[in-house]
Amino acid sequence: MQLPNPKNYHYLNRYKSLLLQYSDNSGYTEIHHVCPKSLGGSDDPDNLIAIPSRIHFLAHWMLWKAYDTDELSYAFWAMCHQKKKGQEHRYTKINSKTYAILKERRSAIISQSNSDRWKDPVWAAKMKQTLKAAASTPKEKIRRSIQATLSNTKRKKQISEQMLKLWADPIWAENFKQKSKNAHAHRIKKILVNGIEYKKVKDVSDKYKISIATVRQRIKSKTTQFSGWQYIDPGL
Repeated sequence: MQLPNPKNYHYLNRYKSLLLQYSDNSGYTEIHHVCPKSLGGSDDPDNLIAIPSRIHFLAHWMLWKAYDTDELSYAFWAMCHQKKKGQEHRYTKINSKTYAILKERRSAIISQSNSDRWKDPVWAAKMKQTLKAAASTPKEKIRRSIQATLSNTKRKKQISEQMLKLWADPIWAENFKQKSKNAHAHRIKKILVNGIEYKKVKDVSDKYKISIATVRQRIKSKTTQFSGWQYIDPGL
């Protein structure tokens, strides 16, 4: 079967040479489409060849390099990472550079595919409903709860380690203490109750034998009963 024009003729010629030179199909073999279906190939016998797993792997490598389509990129990624039952002999070794290129290409393909799907309102509505239903199952709730706990624990550990490193720095520790002291002093507001000035909420609480929360409620109250209760503007 005739193969379409590739992007890179060098690898197409290597692909054809690989299949032409191979003649011994004894032992473990896999069925390979000479012209991939994504390029218009069929399941006709003249388009199929039985080749060992290593040759099959190299054939898909050459096809990917020759055509560089999304379908052939994904097919070669599958050859490198997916083994079906009975394919324990499959050859799946690639170098780090090829792996990086494949991984980046596969991620781009999946990202584009997902983006295109979410643009379909019918598919998006069904997916949202499916995700909502899946999230409401007891099993999923437990899984998410465990995941959240693990994530929080990990985050707390990271923050704790970061803070220990910061506190080990005497300059940072001294600056932080000073900033905290200044912030605390700024937060303390004087209070005016019926013409009498108090330095802080605690003083009013002790004077009137009421809780600090009650003091603050009276200060914030807009009723005429507590109109004489107010914070003193520190800018005055």
